[in-house]
Amino acid sequence: MVYSAPMKLAIGAVRKSLTRFDATLNGWDERFRTHGEHQVNKDAPLILVACSGGRDSLALAAAARTVCTSWGLRCGAVIVDHSMQQGSAEVAARAAKQCADLGLEPVIVERIVLDPQTMRQRGSEAAARQMRYETITRVAGRTGAEAVLLAHTRNDQAETVLINLLTSGGLDGMAGMPERTQIADVALLRPLLDLTRADTTQICESLGLEFWDDPTNGEFLSARNACGETDTSDESSQHASSVSSDSSQPSAGHGTSHGTSHGTDCVTDYATAQRTSRPPFPPSSRTLDNCVTCGEEKREKQGRTNQEKAQGRARSAVHLPLRSRIRQLLLPQLSRFTGGDMVSRLASFAAANRDDVDFLQEQAALVYEQAVSFGAQSVDNADGISDVATDSGTTLALIDRDVLLEAHPALRRRVLARVFAQLNIRASAVHVTAALNLIENQQSRGVQLPAGYVLKRYGHVIRLCHDNVHANRGYSGKHRS
Repeated sequence: MVYSAPMKLAIGAVRKSLTRFDATLNGWDERFRTHGEHQVNKDAPLILVACSGGRDSLALAAAARTVCTSWGLRCGAVIVDHSMQQGSAEVAARAAKQCADLGLEPVIVERIVLDPQTMRQRGSEAAARQMRYETITRVAGRTGAEAVLLAHTRNDQAETVLINLLTSGGLDGMAGMPERTQIADVALLRPLLDLTRADTTQICESLGLEFWDDPTNGEFLSARNACGETDTSDESSQHASSVSSDSSQPSAGHGTSHGTSHGTDCVTDYATAQRTSRPPFPPSSRTLDNCVTCGEEKREKQGRTNQEKAQGRARSAVHLPLRSRIRQLLLPQLSRFTGGDMVSRLASFAAANRDDVDFLQEQAALVYEQAVSFGAQSVDNADGISDVATDSGTTLALIDRDVLLEAHPALRRRVLARVFAQLNIRASAVHVTAALNLIENQQSRGVQLPAGYVLKRYGHVIRLCHDNVHANRGYSGKHRS
């Protein structure tokens, strides 16, 4: 079969991602190294594709199926019906049929219902994303899948960077989405981060796959842009055609023929224009834009028109999720403002930051191993004397303050964030900063964390408990400072 150029890119990207994850997957079944028809074994490793029925995930499903079949691997799909929109069950069923038609097996559809309280606390988009990942990882664990492929593209990466910039900031946010995420024992891979949404659209079109567009994505705004709302090329060409193409004719009368307000003829060189204060209009390229005054009037008028249309699009998008507003309004405007492809620039920016984040995480992991202990373990000071007496039912974690003080502040922050994540404490940047102050400031005694968790400092030990009673219990006054 002859594949389109984007399909070849997608196939190569899936191969690269799976090889990085586990090099043994390529060549798992020696039969597939030889020519001929081979049947994939029922006990072959399973790769799942998270599919929504959209262009990105359908393109990924097609590419993953091609790679897995050539390697002797099973390829299946998991489809999550969020039940948030009317007709969501039909959309999920259609996506399941498309995956089955592509040859994916098993194809598993999971229906979820979001908790109203969680939606109020975290927002519907964040709540849906969390539950979607929980469902995907649960299905992966149940089926014994080696990995799950997610269809995030370069466009998604750029949007994620901007979302993080607007909502949280920090180096981790500027690194966007990693190629691999580990949740429990399940690996989530993103092989399409170097492909664009235009690539996945072309893949679907070349394979005859009809994709579904989520209404909340605001694709109706893209359709309006595609119709040329902000494109002035047609108008410019109309103006150009109205001017005589005979360069031998004098330019006198240009002001009259184009209805300009300056009421004088356009001259043919800038020296004369500067001397006489008349607008230059070189006969070699007689378009309205080349006339200083006429072009300025035209651009000003077009600018007002574009501004009105932009305001109309903004009003249309006011109820869309943040990601959709960034996709349909902010990113196109940034690209117009810079005159470049901001999707590619932001994705490259994220990739560079990802290297820095990975290095910092590696260094923080070393400090974490030295500084943090959980449960009933004790932490000794420099004299080998335990500062805190603990019991397994009260203290959740002990953090060695001396070890953290020796580390770079950037690593301290990451160690604390990892401790909170390990204990499922939803601490914000404000809480992490307060915890850093507890470590660095002798005057600070404790930090109140969400859901009743508390940090208390005793000597060189930071004690993390679930309430103040436990936090204040069992310390050694000798080493308290």
